[in-house]
Amino acid sequence: MTWDEGDQTADICGVLERCKQLVEAGYNVNKRDAENLTLLHWASLNNRKEIVNYYISQNAVVDAVGGVVSSTPLHWAIKQGLLQMVVLLMKHGADPQIRDGEGYSGIHLAAQYGHTSIIAYLVAKGVPPDAPDKNKMTALMWAVGLVDGVDPCRLLLSCGASPSIQDKLYGNTAIHWAIIAGNKTAIHLMINYNPNMDIPNYQGVTPFAQLVLERPKWLNHKVFGRLVDKYVPKKDRGYVGRIKDSKRIRKYSMVGLPFTVLLLLGCLFNADSTYLVKSILLGVIALFVHLIAKYLFDDNAINIVPISSYLSTKKEMGTLDRLGEHLALYVYQFAIYLDISLCVFMRSFELVEQFSWNTIFKHYLLEDRLDYRVKCGDEVEKGGDNVLSINELMVEESQSENMIDIHH
Repeated sequence: MTWDEGDQTADICGVLERCKQLVEAGYNVNKRDAENLTLLHWASLNNRKEIVNYYISQNAVVDAVGGVVSSTPLHWAIKQGLLQMVVLLMKHGADPQIRDGEGYSGIHLAAQYGHTSIIAYLVAKGVPPDAPDKNKMTALMWAVGLVDGVDPCRLLLSCGASPSIQDKLYGNTAIHWAIIAGNKTAIHLMINYNPNMDIPNYQGVTPFAQLVLERPKWLNHKVFGRLVDKYVPKKDRGYVGRIKDSKRIRKYSMVGLPFTVLLLLGCLFNADSTYLVKSILLGVIALFVHLIAKYLFDDNAINIVPISSYLSTKKEMGTLDRLGEHLALYVYQFAIYLDISLCVFMRSFELVEQFSWNTIFKHYLLEDRLDYRVKCGDEVEKGGDNVLSINELMVEESQSENMIDIHH
């Protein structure tokens, strides 16, 4: 029984009934085509789960090796990121630690293509996260070298992958490979796992020398600051460096900056100066915020800045008028955004926006009305139908607050 081009299309496109007819008519499910591939290879590549189950029930070899790079069906499924197919093949006994013709096992292929969920499944099934390929390259090395993102690097590190293992060809660690790729995200993640920065590769170059002493242009100041904090002795940092390294100064800067900026902007908008002078001073304030955020803010900003921003808008400051409070809020958030991640900016904005409108409504509408009616009470001592008492105003204010809370 032969398998023509139309029948191969049936296998690829998932026409189960046609595949059954051919196999039941005597076609060998383990027979190779012109590319040295079996039917199971094609069905796995195209995510045909029912056909894969049928072929395996007809004694198809699960770990059949074929193709240009001598891959198994599992290798093909991993490259395509087909997690359900990977689960199915391994359920039928596929070995994830078989290497293909290039020396890569399943976890290396998943790392090269950035398939985090497949890496998680393989590790959960017992594949060592530091399993080497033929050149002693680990999955972490491939991930930091080829994938510019948080995962799968973060997953591998959390599963116990070591950033200090060296490969066989160059003697590079995962840190070396991240430097070669310019992957500052991976470097930032690996710093948390205390890698050995003094391991030289076969050229005698250490990660410390590449990152701290030479400092590549693509390395941003926050990652560089963390490297200095962790690996440079305090006595070698200088006076300015010691100020930047002080956790207390950093904390006070992150807490106090929103209050300071809102106060300065409120004074600026209320000042009797020309628009040109105000514009220049506004630029100075923005530069001030930019420099403070650049040199004194750290990873704790994601927790501190939103709260301090919220508290700064809750604080009643007589120097802030309505326009000043709105513009101060947006200018401050924009200046901070220049040097903090988008996540911090959005969290700050959401928290401040959520609570500031409540504050503004209470402060400018309810309290102004209260003050006005109290003044009117001096003229209408006995009150009247159109004048509310103080107690009635307080009840009205409480009801308005409840309406705001329900709205949010």
